[in-house]
Amino acid sequence: MTAKATPISMPAWLGALQGEARRAATLNRHILAGHVASTTFSRELVRALALVPDPGSFNPVEAKQAVTLLGLLGAGALRHDQERRDTFDQDPGWLLDIMRVGNGSYTFREYLGAVADRTGTGHTDRDTFASLVRWNVPTATVRWEGQPVLELPGVFGDNSTRTYTDDPNDPGAPNPSEVAFFELLKLCEALEAYANQQLMQLVSGKLTPASPEGLEAAYRTATMLDGIRALMAAYMRLKGKRALKPRHFMDVVRQFAPHWSQGDIPTTGAQDPESMKRVKILGIAYPGYNHGIVRLFPSLLEHERAEIEALLNNQPLLDVLLEATGVSLAELAHYTPAQKHAFLSDHPEIAAGCQIMVADGRLALVHNQLTQTYLFNPQRQREADEDIRAAAEGRPPVSIDARVVSNYSGTSKMLEPHLTALAMARQDPTGLLRALGMSVAAISTAAGVRPYPNTNKSYASLVTLGD
Repeated sequence: MTAKATPISMPAWLGALQGEARRAATLNRHILAGHVASTTFSRELVRALALVPDPGSFNPVEAKQAVTLLGLLGAGALRHDQERRDTFDQDPGWLLDIMRVGNGSYTFREYLGAVADRTGTGHTDRDTFASLVRWNVPTATVRWEGQPVLELPGVFGDNSTRTYTDDPNDPGAPNPSEVAFFELLKLCEALEAYANQQLMQLVSGKLTPASPEGLEAAYRTATMLDGIRALMAAYMRLKGKRALKPRHFMDVVRQFAPHWSQGDIPTTGAQDPESMKRVKILGIAYPGYNHGIVRLFPSLLEHERAEIEALLNNQPLLDVLLEATGVSLAELAHYTPAQKHAFLSDHPEIAAGCQIMVADGRLALVHNQLTQTYLFNPQRQREADEDIRAAAEGRPPVSIDARVVSNYSGTSKMLEPHLTALAMARQDPTGLLRALGMSVAAISTAAGVRPYPNTNKSYASLVTLGD
């Protein structure tokens, strides 16, 4: 490649690109409503990117901003292209592999990849969870007793979140329900990140689990995980314009997560690296889970891949804690109630670990409820409605699945039974709770540790958003 991108002011270009992303959100809404031809999107994208800065001129923050915006634009172009092409699955990213930008100097995909290299993170040449959620949404700050303990920064510094479609009641403004959805993902990731910080101090040996500091770290972990559960439950109770309707999730948001190449993993909440780390630290009774994680590696940042890879063969935390007591799971299961109480009194770290496992299990169940509420139950209702219509009209039922991203599975292609099995596999995966045969409240009392945290009324104080 001998041609060079035109040198232009970086702040001016990024500002203009933000404007193009806002216009694209409006255009997406009009295309989906059938008011504008879908081919308009790619033509507008070529126009918008006729002049681009040389990739080497981006600093890391500018590159992250550009990757986020280009990822949104690329996802829009592919969604509209794939909806009108019968054979798109054979070469899903065809459009971006031939679309020229920078006066023909690069293909769209080449340019996005070159800019992604400038982030210094190992980001791939397509949109990801990192760009769509972590970099896009304003900074999330985790607090403990009112004091900030962790920040998960955004990169725009404008207290705004960019969305796929705009607000139909305020054209050009971000779609409120999409904003709320992306905010939920970021808030949860921030709480997960702080929980994992605490867990890593325990598994690395930096803190002795039975020490006051170790018990504090465990309690903070359980509190963060319960906070995520409470956040998700509160999200499902949202009303008004920030409430995400299942049909908008299924027909709009999910359909902007197309394949960019055959076999790649579209942007999905499953790419949340903090969730993967926690599951590997705590353990999961699900065969093949490591293989599923490794499949996601191309969509992760370089340091995320390294951190998760180091945990792939990790011994579950509760196994480590129980092993240190010298008592086996089988022995514990045969203890009398009095012996179990004495054991927990002598080993409060076991009770603290049980609180973590219960919190993670409850979180997994609420997450599974989210998938039922916004995806699988509505899809079943659509099928039932189509069966009724077909019977009334005397014809066979027709497929009512979405064209680009199927609504019969998660974005990562996991079917409903597998997602439910994953949630169940996080319920006491080591068997320790079954061996004790006690409620988490009774376990906590016997050990003399703080009661199990309930954040239903306090979750909002754990994490906030704002640049």
